Amino acid sequence: MNTAAQVLKTSLTELGYRNGDVHSGFRFAAVDQALRPVRQVDVAAFVESPASYRTAALGIVRVQASETALQVAEGARSLGAPFLVVIDSDEASMWTYTTNGASKLDSAPASQWHALLADRGRFGPGPIRQLKALQVREAVGATASLFDPRTLYGIQAHTQQALDDMLAEFLAYFDATKISAGQLSMDVHYEVLFPLVFRLLAGKILIDRDDARIADVAVDDPLRVVAAVETLYSLASQQLRWTATRVAQLHAAWKALRDGLYVRNVAADDLAFVYETTLVTPETRKRFGTHSTPQSVADYVIRSLQLHEGVGASRLRVYEPFAGSCVFLTAALRRFKEILPQNWSVRKMHEHLVGHFAASEIDPFACEIARLALILADYPNHNGWRITREDLFQTGVLAERISRCDVLLSNPPFEDFEEVMDGLAVHKPVALLDAIVMTPPAFVGVVLPSGFSTHKVYREHVRRLCELYADVEVLTLPEGVFRHASIGAEVLVAQSRREYVANEAPVVRKATNRNPVTPETPLQTTVLETTIRKSAVWRSDWSRFEHSLKTSTNDVARVDPITSPGLIGLRPLRDLWNYLSDSPTLGGVATLHRGLEWQIEQSAASRIVPVAGFRPGLHRSGDTLAQFEVTRYVYLDTRPSKLRGGAMKYPWHEPKLVLNAIRATRGPWRLEAAVDTQGLLVSQQFYGIWLKHADATSANAPALSLVGLCAVLNSPIANAFSFVHDEHRHLRLETLRHLPLPRSRLAHEIDALVADYVFSVGEKDDGPLFEARLLSPADLLLEIDALVLRAYDLPPKIERALLRFMNEGRRPSRATFTGYPGTAEGDAAIGLHKRLGMRGSQIRIAWRRLLEPLPATVADALNLA
Repeated sequence: MNTAAQVLKTSLTELGYRNGDVHSGFRFAAVDQALRPVRQVDVAAFVESPASYRTAALGIVRVQASETALQVAEGARSLGAPFLVVIDSDEASMWTYTTNGASKLDSAPASQWHALLADRGRFGPGPIRQLKALQVREAVGATASLFDPRTLYGIQAHTQQALDDMLAEFLAYFDATKISAGQLSMDVHYEVLFPLVFRLLAGKILIDRDDARIADVAVDDPLRVVAAVETLYSLASQQLRWTATRVAQLHAAWKALRDGLYVRNVAADDLAFVYETTLVTPETRKRFGTHSTPQSVADYVIRSLQLHEGVGASRLRVYEPFAGSCVFLTAALRRFKEILPQNWSVRKMHEHLVGHFAASEIDPFACEIARLALILADYPNHNGWRITREDLFQTGVLAERISRCDVLLSNPPFEDFEEVMDGLAVHKPVALLDAIVMTPPAFVGVVLPSGFSTHKVYREHVRRLCELYADVEVLTLPEGVFRHASIGAEVLVAQSRREYVANEAPVVRKATNRNPVTPETPLQTTVLETTIRKSAVWRSDWSRFEHSLKTSTNDVARVDPITSPGLIGLRPLRDLWNYLSDSPTLGGVATLHRGLEWQIEQSAASRIVPVAGFRPGLHRSGDTLAQFEVTRYVYLDTRPSKLRGGAMKYPWHEPKLVLNAIRATRGPWRLEAAVDTQGLLVSQQFYGIWLKHADATSANAPALSLVGLCAVLNSPIANAFSFVHDEHRHLRLETLRHLPLPRSRLAHEIDALVADYVFSVGEKDDGPLFEARLLSPADLLLEIDALVLRAYDLPPKIERALLRFMNEGRRPSRATFTGYPGTAEGDAAIGLHKRLGMRGSQIRIAWRRLLEPLPATVADALNLA
């Protein structure tokens, strides 16, 4: 090492970085650039091993003659370090990174470059570790900084794409449509090829990191590289007959991999991504119920747990059942390296972690990938990770494994068992929950199917969890965030476990002055308050969550788990529902029935043209109905021999409302209702709603017309109520019957506004100019909603919270709806009706001015023109 490099390195070790975590001449791929060139900094410091963009802390680089300091800083973004010192011929500058690019923080004369690093409280490993860590809750005493940790997720996305491209090129050599006779095929030999490619990828990382343990291996020979990796990490040898044809094929593929992306700076999380996106076959995904855990979800869970630090953390045993590629365990590994005693040596840290971390997985390939991912995440240490291949659904196995751990992290398969096994529930997630409540760990982070917090299948488990733990959170994830699956999910995070007796109520020791608590003190049943949290990530905020771990909503309450079991007390907009708790309900003023069912296939139950035995009606939800409109109808089979059930006996010929029975969107806008006076029939994908006679309605319910009730069902209140109380795809009758109605009579203008709206959305755009309307369809929707809200008479703050909540997602109307005004943070809490009235006054003033006679001077000028 030359003297200049030694001086640079010493400047970083003096800040507190371990000598082994400071690298001279550190090279990395600039993954954010099109050609992914290899860049180099003179010295780079990392908060821990292995060196990667996730652990990079500081870099120092000298400017070459052809570049500016800004260009050097931009080129070093992929290093992942929050701070970079750039030394030019006459100036040294300190740079950091935001989502908008490199930003200059400070400068000094080139000879005084070390002065830029004088603040150990800012640039030491501890502060930078905290700076790079995304916080679920803001860290107490955190120092403000321009550096944005979300930039790491940009590096991650570029890295994962580069890895995917490189592996796709490697696997193309085994494409069944391109290979010759006798060569290895992805279709036939994938069980050999996938472990092989991961061994080669591990070898490439060792080579790119200039690891001395592989220095004597002929790196151009892939079989020697594979053998070296297997020996180094005690992996079983691959059993395959290597013919000359196959060896030549592998050499060509290895060259593509070897000459591909420079992977020294790759993080272990990226290897899990490769497994989930590139290497899991559709057959494996279906067989084992594989649905990958997004890395951001794993990070959110592990950083939500209030884990002990120092010696306390060393007592915790971490377990991941149904591990897949160990996304949770990899995130936990990174977190535990932050909270375990920092004076431990690298070797002691490794020996402790492999002794306290464990995982189980039934897929043999996933076991191998998980082991390799942990090995590379713990580089340069040897193997030792306990990834057990086993079927956890064998009687008693799952509960026994969970009883041994303190921290349980899991994303179980969501499917039902093909065959019911002794002692297990039919639903696989329920089997996991059974095991958790039987011997509850101190900390729990589990991904569960959508509806966990509300569905009756899980009701007893939710009740027990809220009794067993003093802090329970449910995070709702939007549909479509799991790769290769369209499902949504809810994430359970439970901690602050109370003392418990298996299958009994939780207990705490109570002491008095005369009877202090001792191990012999009898346990007395006492239930404390539970802090329950309900968070959600909306689909539109998913990217923000991935980059910041910030949820769209976060509601917290303290409840008595006996008097308020489960999470009932923590539904969104609960102030609104409390305010409307004594309101009349839809079931009190109207009769609701589901539509027709058939004994034949649904596709055969309708016709486009009239046919004997068929009557006009709505068959499938989707393009047949929108808010306030029946957009088209077909002809439904009414022949008694084809029908099932008694829906034909309902008075379909009478005026009624038709309402979708399957949610219209995945967001909060779920309902689309329209008035029908044509006597349409509907299938079971719709409800018919008839107003009761006056003498059959609730005494406190104001009179409603069909049009008024239609406006209520299409309003933000009804849609929010359905979304919050009925999170399933099919809308339940029982929930709809409890929909709160206005206490006051709707204004008589509602009928005219609805008629105007229906006319305006069906009106063509090429009408005469003088027929142009003052209000657009979207404005008319606002006016209708404003009248409905005025009848509910909500406090302004509650109304604003509702409208802000309903600004999310697409409204199922033909008018383009862009949201409600006045819902931004800081806006005054003014009711929608009053706000629109203010805007309407301004519009009327403008129209009056347009209709006033022109001033004489202006009129004369126009006449002369």
